[in-house]
Amino acid sequence: NDLMIASDMLITDYSAIAFDYAVLCKPIFCYAYDYETYLAERGTYFDIDDRYPNKSCRTEDELLRRIKEIDYDAECANTQRFRDDFIQYGIGATEACVKAEFGK
Repeated sequence: NDLMIASDMLITDYSAIAFDYAVLCKPIFCYAYDYETYLAERGTYFDIDDRYPNKSCRTEDELLRRIKEIDYDAECANTQRFRDDFIQYGIGATEACVKAEFGK
């Protein structure tokens, strides 16, 4: 958790960490170098290119190029849309608890 908070972006594959990280509304890049094999052997719950915050990167060069050319604010907005699609509970929970305990 400390590393997620300290980081500026997440590079992941098909890991559920993308959902945990989405709460932070920071850029998420899916590095899917083995997507066709992974899809054939394990499958996914949804098409990652349609549902992840942005289209996946299939090569290291593509990933590096997209990181170098990042529009940070736009990527944060993409992650927020992803978060809003999947995370329905827990957003603002700390603020609600503090208000309940200490008032406004």
